[in-house]
Amino acid sequence: MEAEPVNIGSIPRGQPRFKAIALTDNVPLVTAWGDDTAYGDIFAEQLLNVLHALADHIRAGREYGKDGHYGSDFAGLNARMPEFNAILGLKSLEMLEENAKRRNRVVERFREQLE
Repeated sequence: MEAEPVNIGSIPRGQPRFKAIALTDNVPLVTAWGDDTAYGDIFAEQLLNVLHALADHIRAGREYGKDGHYGSDFAGLNARMPEFNAILGLKSLEMLEENAKRRNRVVERFREQLE
């Protein structure tokens, strides 16, 4: 029986992956660090680098994959809505009920003509 990959396509080819971290990678370091600080700080500190890298990646993704330089590192998107589009959407909502009634009247006329 052959093993099947679990998450094909979740990370595009050539993109860096986050480093897997185990708190048991360096037990003497963790023990010494825990003697000087609280053990909870050790867990938090190890996660901070991963979280900062993830936050940077998300920020870049909001700008079409750009992190401030000219090229794009990956396919991202710009999900901010311009004010004009927001105003247009709000005004369209105000007219929604009347537009729906008018369309329904047109549909009713078409049906009458087809009979």
